Amino acid sequence: MVEISSVQQLTLDAPAVAVRLGTSPRTVNMWASSGRLPAYRVGKSWIFLTTELEVWLASTANSHDVLPGTTINGISDPLGDLPELLKPAEVADFLEIAPQTLSRYFDRNEIPYFDSGPAKRISKSFPRAFLQMAKMAR
Repeated sequence: MVEISSVQQLTLDAPAVAVRLGTSPRTVNMWASSGRLPAYRVGKSWIFLTTELEVWLASTANSHDVLPGTTINGISDPLGDLPELLKPAEVADFLEIAPQTLSRYFDRNEIPYFDSGPAKRISKSFPRAFLQMAKMAR
């Protein structure tokens, strides 16, 4: 028999997923109802299996991704405390580029992004890969 505390660790609710993804619970619920996030409807709420969410997050990342708290070439991960999906303004600030420049990259499909309706979200792996490419180009 599985203990209740073990089951609770296996599942997340929309507010917990929202914190993890850096968005609102309402957005998480919309993504769940549209099928963009793996989720299960229980009554009026959505529940998310932790393992399925981790697989989904991994599928939005690329091979340059590192785990939070690890290092990139011996330097602490500067993105470790940020959510897995970033707002364009956060990426622009981090990369020290103008939001308009980032928007041009979107228009030319040079930056992979997750379309969340009126807003775009960018996997934390993109700025990491960008930093690694810039370091290799030196």
